[in-house]
Amino acid sequence: MNSTAEEYNLIFREKMYFNTVLTSVLMFLGVAGNAAALYLYAFRMSRTEDRYFIPFLAAVDLVACVFGCVFPIVINFYRLVFVWEDICKWMYFSVWCTSTLSAVMLFVIAIYRYLKVCRPDGRQMTMNKRRIALLCSVLGSIILSLPLLHFMGQIRGSVNLKNMDINVTSCGLKKERVGPFSNLYFLSGLVLSFINMVCTVALYIPIGLTIYKRFDSIRNSKRIRKLLGPTNSDLSDDRQSDSTSESRKEANLKYRHSLQNVLDTSVCKKKNSHRRRVRHNFTSMFITIVVFYVISYLPTLILIIVGSKDPFKFWFRLDDVSLNILVILKRSYIINHVVNPYIYGYFDLHFRRQFMQSVFICKEQSGGCIAASNWLLGTI
Repeated sequence: MNSTAEEYNLIFREKMYFNTVLTSVLMFLGVAGNAAALYLYAFRMSRTEDRYFIPFLAAVDLVACVFGCVFPIVINFYRLVFVWEDICKWMYFSVWCTSTLSAVMLFVIAIYRYLKVCRPDGRQMTMNKRRIALLCSVLGSIILSLPLLHFMGQIRGSVNLKNMDINVTSCGLKKERVGPFSNLYFLSGLVLSFINMVCTVALYIPIGLTIYKRFDSIRNSKRIRKLLGPTNSDLSDDRQSDSTSESRKEANLKYRHSLQNVLDTSVCKKKNSHRRRVRHNFTSMFITIVVFYVISYLPTLILIIVGSKDPFKFWFRLDDVSLNILVILKRSYIINHVVNPYIYGYFDLHFRRQFMQSVFICKEQSGGCIAASNWLLGTI
């Protein structure tokens, strides 16, 4: 490798210091959060239907965080002098495979939540069906990512520095592999990603509407309770004997009975109401996860398309600020794997309590630890 390429690589490395630090922070947050979620959901918490997919998703996001962050950091350090052919192939395969698996699992979860919320009396995903869906997701992601081992590798090109053309070696789509097959593969991958994204969102739209309607009925039932309260007191205090008070009393009794009938038909028992509230909380949690999934993946997909024709001309003609912004946007898919455990902690109160109890291991030995954990639980 000529010295000029080494010098330009050092310049590029300095330009990407901010991105390298940011990616390192995201990796720490993602690995720590997903490791905690995997441990708690798999070993400390009861395995319910609502929590079935979460340990698997946490495991996938944990691996995706490692590969999705380590590879960009390596690229930041050796972008123009990347001489490791096999590492390039397997890193692209690992990042693409784990990201695809995470996205496909979100689609499977969307199907499960749709059947559970919108079609509670219809066919559901049994345990065997869920296991088959997970197995198909893993195998499908691996098969879809295998062609990258053929298409990706070292690429050689030239960049301009101070009116000098410098020969460099990078990691990406091999020029000799560019053709109708590679174009078809990457185009199909992008189309399938968009379809998966659209279908996942489309399933959660009726789920969200159903939850809104049910919570609206619960709010209406609370209003009815408030209306029933003063009516009873008025009836007990009214002892007037004239015809006007009697007719008012009779009208109030009819009004009370009609409200009670509405209340009886619209409100379930306390246990069923609690279970429904927990189920809706889990659905809201997965809706939030899908929102972050769409927001984080769209910039990545767009920039893959925009910068694919001539990556050397596109990326190395940018000023420092624009380069860092666009690189961050291209790697924004990492956010999808980082935020999920923190979303679990916000929506799943039982997960939050288990996490706090695990942090304060000395709860049986020191009352101060119990007091601190209780205080933190009350402030979150």
